[in-house]
Amino acid sequence: MARKLIFFSLVFILIGGGFFYWWTTQKDVRELNKTLPDGIRITKSLIGNDYGVVNKIDGYEFKVPKELHEPESVIYKNIVDDSELGYLSEMNKILQEVIFSEGVLGLQTKEQGVIEVRTFKVSDINLNSFIEKFSYLAFKSYESAKTFEVSPKIEEITTSQVNISKLCGTAKSYYGSEFTLSPTYYFFTKSSNVYLVVHDDDELIKKIILNGKW
Repeated sequence: MARKLIFFSLVFILIGGGFFYWWTTQKDVRELNKTLPDGIRITKSLIGNDYGVVNKIDGYEFKVPKELHEPESVIYKNIVDDSELGYLSEMNKILQEVIFSEGVLGLQTKEQGVIEVRTFKVSDINLNSFIEKFSYLAFKSYESAKTFEVSPKIEEITTSQVNISKLCGTAKSYYGSEFTLSPTYYFFTKSSNVYLVVHDDDELIKKIILNGKW
């Protein structure tokens, strides 16, 4: 009887200790997930502090590269094409595509700024056309300044997992200086979705795309 009592006491201690460890180590992701809708959550491993994003609304998940450190805040919005809103209707006019909805996830990290992942649900995908039209949206603020000549550039990146198109722009000042615009936009398609990942660091974008499930 005494042995059983000791055994069950040890079991309860281990269970209680495990729960306490989980509760304390997962405190930050619990806070982050409070503001997110059902179907979107931030995950964190019990060992190693590896963070991830699970998005069941748009159908993807990815690991947050360790170089980005821990997430500080997360926002998500899903825009459904609504004539009263007008946002996607206006985008459709510019992109010349039929976009049913757009999911936008923004992840603010401690060291490396914001990662933005956008999901466009599109009826007929012509990715090159989509990117060319999107470049107008991405760089129009420079064009409107009337002091820069902007040259969008699309680069194809072939991997064993997915074909990626990289959009960047070079701005040439009318005063003679030239520089590459930031951030860089990485596009790829899966099924009827066009995915866009945006960040200032190309290598981190590639890690997110190639290590994710889309």
